[in-house]
Amino acid sequence: MQRSTFLAKVIGWYCVILSLVMIFRQEQIKAIFQQIASEQALLFIVGIMTLILGLLLVISHNVWKMRWPLLITLLSWLTLISGIVRLIYPEIGIEAALWWFENTSWLIFAATIYLLIGIYLLYKAYSHLFYEL
Repeated sequence: MQRSTFLAKVIGWYCVILSLVMIFRQEQIKAIFQQIASEQALLFIVGIMTLILGLLLVISHNVWKMRWPLLITLLSWLTLISGIVRLIYPEIGIEAALWWFENTSWLIFAATIYLLIGIYLLYKAYSHLFYEL
């Protein structure tokens, strides 16, 4: 459970921060994605890094019990699959990212989901502190 709690903290903070950046810096993020889309070497490096992160997460946390750590396992597998897709079909990832940024209402929706996932994971990771008070 310590590994689940640690990963809940890391992924939870990541989701909260990323969602806020997605909401408040949409134009800047869109410009960055457009730049990345034009650089094949950078796309490949992003794919490799996502693959490595996905492998690390799946190997270190592959818990298939119907409790909150399952969310971390599912996010781990999504990261791994995302890394594989980015390496094999990089254009799919870029097209999807650009679509999200062109459709602002869907971007806000996705950012809200990220925010809720992050808050939930942070609650699970830190809730024991509230019981100790």
